[in-house]
Amino acid sequence: MKISKKDFKELFRYGVIGIVTVIVNILIYFILSTIFNIDYIISTIFSWLIAVIFSFLGNKYFVFQLNSSLNFWKELNYFMLTRYITGILDIIVMFIGVDIFKYNDVIIKIISNIIIIVLNYILARYFVFKNNNTGG
Repeated sequence: MKISKKDFKELFRYGVIGIVTVIVNILIYFILSTIFNIDYIISTIFSWLIAVIFSFLGNKYFVFQLNSSLNFWKELNYFMLTRYITGILDIIVMFIGVDIFKYNDVIIKIISNIIIIVLNYILARYFVFKNNNTGG
């Protein structure tokens, strides 16, 4: 299967947003937990939420270049749903890999993240933004 120039640019933009999303997540977590001394669980949840909202906006307007606000709330809800699902998948993969098979947690986390990154892209492209995306 050959990747078109348009698809390559989209994947590149997806990678950029992904990297910036991770930075946003870590930065918000650091600010809340270190500077404001907020509990790590609250800091984790809040930084994840901000990162997911940032990721949604980045995916909608930068990756998939959808400027219409017609389906904004529907897309946001679907995006959040897909992130909840992949978050649960992350926990399941970690449990199976670490607790059941006794593999190294860092290796399993890397494998889990690769699966989730690919799945998040597919879900965003073909489920969340499907009505506005030609599918290349």
